[in-house]
Amino acid sequence: MITLLSPAEDIDLNESMEISLGIRIRDDYGFSKAIIRYELIKKYGREGEIENEAAFPLYDNRLTLQELYYIWDISRLGLSPEDAVEFRVDIYDNDIINGPKKASSKRLKARFPSLNDLFAGINEQQEEIGDSGDEILEQLETTKETLEKVSLELLKDPEIKWEQKTQLEQEIKKTQEAGEKLSEIGDRLEDLIQKAKKNQLFNEETFQKYMQLQEAFQDIMTPELRKAMEKLQKALENMDPKEVQAALKQFRSSQEEFSKELDRMLNLFKRIKIEQSIDELVKRFDDLANRQEHLNKELDKTSPDDYNKMSELSREEESIHRDTEIAQDLMQRTESEMTEFPLMPGAELNDIIEKMKDMGLLKDLKQSQKSLKKGNKSKAQKPSQQSQENLSNLLNMMKNFRDEFNKRNMDEVMADFQRIISKTLQLSQSQEVMSSIVKNVPRQSEHLMDVAVDQQRIHQNLGHIDEDVIALSNKTFGVTPKIGKGFGKASSMMRNAISQMENRNPYKASQEGKKAMEALNGTAIALMSEMQNLQESGSSSGFENYLKQLQKMAGQQEGINDDTQMLGMGSPSQQAALRRIAARQRQVQKSLEQLQNEINESAGQAGDLGGIAKDMDEVIKDLRNNKILRRTIERQQRILTRLLDAQKSLRTQSFKKERKSKTGEDIVRTSPGELPKNLGERRNLLQENLEQAMRDGYSREYEEIIRRYFEALSKEEVE
Repeated sequence: MITLLSPAEDIDLNESMEISLGIRIRDDYGFSKAIIRYELIKKYGREGEIENEAAFPLYDNRLTLQELYYIWDISRLGLSPEDAVEFRVDIYDNDIINGPKKASSKRLKARFPSLNDLFAGINEQQEEIGDSGDEILEQLETTKETLEKVSLELLKDPEIKWEQKTQLEQEIKKTQEAGEKLSEIGDRLEDLIQKAKKNQLFNEETFQKYMQLQEAFQDIMTPELRKAMEKLQKALENMDPKEVQAALKQFRSSQEEFSKELDRMLNLFKRIKIEQSIDELVKRFDDLANRQEHLNKELDKTSPDDYNKMSELSREEESIHRDTEIAQDLMQRTESEMTEFPLMPGAELNDIIEKMKDMGLLKDLKQSQKSLKKGNKSKAQKPSQQSQENLSNLLNMMKNFRDEFNKRNMDEVMADFQRIISKTLQLSQSQEVMSSIVKNVPRQSEHLMDVAVDQQRIHQNLGHIDEDVIALSNKTFGVTPKIGKGFGKASSMMRNAISQMENRNPYKASQEGKKAMEALNGTAIALMSEMQNLQESGSSSGFENYLKQLQKMAGQQEGINDDTQMLGMGSPSQQAALRRIAARQRQVQKSLEQLQNEINESAGQAGDLGGIAKDMDEVIKDLRNNKILRRTIERQQRILTRLLDAQKSLRTQSFKKERKSKTGEDIVRTSPGELPKNLGERRNLLQENLEQAMRDGYSREYEEIIRRYFEALSKEEVE
């Protein structure tokens, strides 16, 4: 008896061209051999049954019950897209008296999907995700309106009605359900990523962005929102009007942030989808050009009298014609989607669409297909060759367009960063002047209220910068929580300064204003750091620097593992070597902790790093106690494996240019509140940081921003 455990049903092959087979077999006599028998089913018909003698490993042919697994590599079969393999597994028993008897598994089919099949599945998933997100956003807007309505009613009459209580409870439930649905979208994105990864459908940057988007969807329900819902639910149970109003205000604020974050993610999703569509078009035209070239080569060596071959070429030309129409339709849909983003080069894509129409490509393909069907080789060759040339030209056009599109995206994001940094530094300088002025204003002076008005104006200007930051966050993942918190802190300090002025306390107002300036300066540094990361990576996602650090740590860990296994135990020299290895392991651990902190600030997108630090603690403990146990080696290997897995998870490209080891670090970690108090020492350190920044190879515009920033810091001590 034989049961096919895997695959359980017909499957689609991926680029690996491997089928994971698993069987359960039972027989009183044991077994002699197992054989895979298969039949090739080409795109346009069967080629007959061919026996393949690749055997499963029989660990012991005397065992009467076994589960066997085998990875069947079928790459040598030379399958083309839309070809398939129909197969079964035959098992023979070990009956040497009556002769071996055969049992066969069920027959299954493994199909090699076409590029069109693969992208069709991906695009369908993308449409479903986008539609689900839009529906949830619409529901959140309805919830927002209901909450506003009830809030106004409670202002007029604080007594809570039963209908109002029911309404609020329903909106709490709807918000909870929205969070769950968005987490499900995250799961669907994960499935999409895995399918695309298996078939190499996305470029590296698209993988990065989809992974970050997937994590964001799963983590969108923040602790603040959950706490606000719980607080409102509890207040409704108590039916305390003041408690309900306070909790409702908090819930409205958190729910609005929730809605804004979803809107931001959907905007990013639309942008990523457009980027992926452009890359898909390049892949499609590459595939079409190759297929047409192959068809022309086959046509050249085919006799017009070979009816079967001419018929096969006709069907292939018809398939190319169909897929070219699909590519043209995708171009038009992508161009339409780009209209939502005015700075995207939609007009240039439309030009390519018009050129494609002027080529008469679809007409040539149709003419070639009809001629091939009639067996008229000479009449088919000219339009067929012209189609190949036009498809190659379209491929080059789309490659150039993709490069221009990526450059425009990068230029747009960089310009936004520069503008926000410039405004932040200008606002910091205005805040510095304001803090100097207010501390010299007498407590009872009428002029203090005029200064408060000026401080309010600065605070309003910060609001305008916040709007710019929100707009930028809709374009790139480079706007980290640290940047948002920095601006939030500056805003809070400015409000405190205004409050102190209204209370006629100019000294405290000056101190709060100075804290606001320091927050702005620190945020400017964070903006510069993220901007530089994006410039170096050549992409607008900014995750390549994490990969570089992971690669370095993995290399260090591999060396530690090798050195540990080479050591024996007992001698003083070996104990000293173990202590040195423990110190190296601790250094890797510190690097990991630092990286983890950076990743947490960038929304936690570096694969699975959990558990590594704990394993490192145990390894260090063993080494310091002069122990090399089996568990020590296993933990070290687990550490290395997880570091490598984290790299795979990031799916990032190498840096286009390597960063020097000190680049950015001194700048990022320097903030106004942490510099030495001594004026001379502080200026020396500022000068060193400025010179280091200039050596790091920034653009001329960026160097000017950095110079202005350090000049602004130096001015703080002139007081």
